[in-house]
Amino acid sequence: MALLERSIRFRHRRLAVLRLCDAMESGAPVPEAQWRYCLEAMPWDDLALRARLERAARRRTADPSWIVQSS
Repeated sequence: MALLERSIRFRHRRLAVLRLCDAMESGAPVPEAQWRYCLEAMPWDDLALRARLERAARRRTADPSWIVQSS
């Protein structure tokens, strides 16, 4: 999660999406703001990254508790 936060802070858009995939694949809870940033930063023309994000999201869809709601 620290790497995801760092990628977002330094505006490394593609790297942030990769880190989001890593976090989702490892089962880590992802804060809603980080999830939102990564969706906005996603380079939708990068088909390999898009496929990875979709695979990771599909695995997590059954259990939405991985998105941490901000208060």
